[in-house]
Amino acid sequence: MTNDYDWFTKNKKTTSPIPLYLLTYYIFYNQKLKADLTMQTRAFDKNNSDFVAMRKWLRFSLLNGVFTNGCGWRPAQKGLRLLHQTIKDSKGKNFPIEDLFDVCKQNLHSFKVRLDNNRKTYLDEFQLGREYVFYIMYDYKILSRYEEDHIIAKRLLDVLKKNLDEKQINSIANLELLTPSENKSKADMKLDDWIRQQSDDYVRLHLIPNDNSLWKPGSFINFLEARTKLILEKIIKSLE
Repeated sequence: MTNDYDWFTKNKKTTSPIPLYLLTYYIFYNQKLKADLTMQTRAFDKNNSDFVAMRKWLRFSLLNGVFTNGCGWRPAQKGLRLLHQTIKDSKGKNFPIEDLFDVCKQNLHSFKVRLDNNRKTYLDEFQLGREYVFYIMYDYKILSRYEEDHIIAKRLLDVLKKNLDEKQINSIANLELLTPSENKSKADMKLDDWIRQQSDDYVRLHLIPNDNSLWKPGSFINFLEARTKLILEKIIKSLE
């Protein structure tokens, strides 16, 4: 879980420590080791079934914004109470991933674990967890000083607004992270004009579809579908 550890240590001001507490609680009461908690944590191997389940639960929780205000419960109150009780009831048993998923599904506005169902919604279910989505997209790098940019500029989509809604325009599938200077330079530039000025690695780095026919505002929906697929592939790989 090195990448997840980095996520928490480098985002202390904005990331809730609740999931770390819950995982630590489970490890402490379920590992039959007399060593200190650090040694117990290190004893988890990536091939250990509990480790795999813990990682999957943690990442889906972060993707869904389970510990973010506005998700459907107060994370530090009802969320902590229900999840803690579920783990407490599993002492001596395997990590209760399905039970934890059920608690989230029953109490949150949205909680998705079927990634193949997100393609037509352009990852809208993960809006609360979009910072973690970006973290996965950009190979586990913290880009806190970067700015969110609409890949297909909003102004260029104005003429199509009668066929689009704000959720589509502002979906994760239409967002990338740029430095402030890059964002200022790009402004409302057409995507194909902007990419011509960039390095060959730009398309790969930002998970932009290679088919340049999709870069035009008139192909926006097809662009969203293609980029959603690329992002989902990256997320799915992170869960393996």
